[in-house]
Amino acid sequence: MTLFDVASRKVINELQIQSRFPVKCVHWSHDFDTCALLSRFSVMLCDSDMNEVCTIYENAKVKSGQWTKDHVFIYTTVTHMKYALPSGDHGIIKTLDEVLYVAMIKDDTVICMNRDNQTTKIIVDNTEYIFKKALSERQYGVVQSLIESGKLRGESIISYLQKKGFPEVAMRFVKDTNTRFELALECGNIDDAFECALQINTEQCWQRFGNSALMQGNYQFVTEAYKKTRNFEKLMYLFLLTGDFPMMDKLADIAKQKDDKTMRYHISLFNGNVKDRISALVDSGQYGLAYLTAVSNGLEDVAAQMKDKLGDKNIILPNMPKEGLRTPPQPVFGPFTDQAKYDWPRTEITKGFFDKADISAQMQEEALKKAKEKEKKAAVNLLDSDEEEQSPNKDDLDFGFTDKKSKEKKTGKDKNEEEQEDDLMKSGWPSEDDIVVSEDENDKKKDDNLLDEKKKKTI
Repeated sequence: MTLFDVASRKVINELQIQSRFPVKCVHWSHDFDTCALLSRFSVMLCDSDMNEVCTIYENAKVKSGQWTKDHVFIYTTVTHMKYALPSGDHGIIKTLDEVLYVAMIKDDTVICMNRDNQTTKIIVDNTEYIFKKALSERQYGVVQSLIESGKLRGESIISYLQKKGFPEVAMRFVKDTNTRFELALECGNIDDAFECALQINTEQCWQRFGNSALMQGNYQFVTEAYKKTRNFEKLMYLFLLTGDFPMMDKLADIAKQKDDKTMRYHISLFNGNVKDRISALVDSGQYGLAYLTAVSNGLEDVAAQMKDKLGDKNIILPNMPKEGLRTPPQPVFGPFTDQAKYDWPRTEITKGFFDKADISAQMQEEALKKAKEKEKKAAVNLLDSDEEEQSPNKDDLDFGFTDKKSKEKKTGKDKNEEEQEDDLMKSGWPSEDDIVVSEDENDKKKDDNLLDEKKKKTI
């Protein structure tokens, strides 16, 4: 196959085609950026310089094909309608009842013709190939919107994301605990893996989780996994390596409860506890070793008891160096009450697009909740203000008959005086307001009498 420039009359590039797959037609994209070479049983995608990008082989005969505006090549075989992406991904869109030839594609509508020259419109679900194309081009905004739409389902999407190295994205499609556990281990999300392990709660699951946590240096999760699987031997060595001797003492108590003499002896060796070492040897019937241990560590009283138990056996001791307690070296780092300090140091990783999308969604939800709370508070305040306006105070019920002095007197009264006034009102006695009104009326009558007398004198 030769790419020939008509204007300059030069061969730009040549592409080797297998003789068993001769090309029968070529389809260029709308912007002439990519092209598809159709043969009888294969589809080859090339760039604008006729360089091979990918080749897809089919078992059925390839009949036709067209490019979409999104650079997705949709083609038909005898039995299926399929799609192909420049990234090499391909898949099935629809099963066909008859042989169809693609004539035109617009959005999610494919116009085809059959062998009887009849046109048919087929509406296809383009979510899958748009998702794969956006993921290959790292258009995470489109990927996030497609995830939120909920149209992507099935195990094929999960396996595809695992294959392409996006297990953290695949976790968003999975609700099954076992599958989420596998994906969490694959992407190194130890927190989610721990939550899934608590739900699964099998020995094999905890073993795998413990190995993954150990590879990440997570001390807390490793100890939890070993506790769940009752793997006390690994716990013993873990406490020894980290210098966590207080936890080693607790493990020794567990060994005594289980009557595990071997574990007791090992822990006593690691802790440097000679008495526990001798008692473990005595319980296991190793009196000779117990006697030698007591003598070598200068415990003469214990050695004498061991010699009595040995009876008439003649024990010849070799020349031994100066006795002294042999204790393991003290840890330089630790021990700590906070087990998180035993974890390996970690570097801060910048959050990805999907983590930021989750955070933004949470922030939006919190903002909506706060807005709703503010609206409720504002509505309650409005109701309270309306009630205050509709029910005035007693001080406002003077109807203009009381003057300022009487109000000041009233506000300055004690509670006992107010209670007395209430009792007087109930008994029919006039209130202070009534008294004030009567004084005003008497003054008016006096003024009227004086005016009448003046008028008489003038007459």
